[in-house]
Amino acid sequence: MRVFQLAKELNVNSKAILDKCGAEGIELKNHMSTLSAGLEATIREWFSESGTVTASESTEKVDLERVRVKKSSRRKKADESVAGPSIEAGVVVAEPPISSEASP
Repeated sequence: MRVFQLAKELNVNSKAILDKCGAEGIELKNHMSTLSAGLEATIREWFSESGTVTASESTEKVDLERVRVKKSSRRKKADESVAGPSIEAGVVVAEPPISSEASP
């Protein structure tokens, strides 16, 4: 898995993951860096809201409120338009075309 994919799943900025890994002494070059399964699990734990901690952490905990990605108004509008028409919208049924030739 790549850093940007995990960031999208966790709804955080990939820069936050890179910064946290750098602070912990794990060198990742950029958002396209691949993660091992173990490192992925550790990062998921660092950025989770649960209280259980099994991964060792030498720096301060991640402030999830600060690093969460906020939906822009543009994204909210796009999400609403993808959701489809509202219930109040009428249904239009297309009629079959009328043939100009008369049948015998």
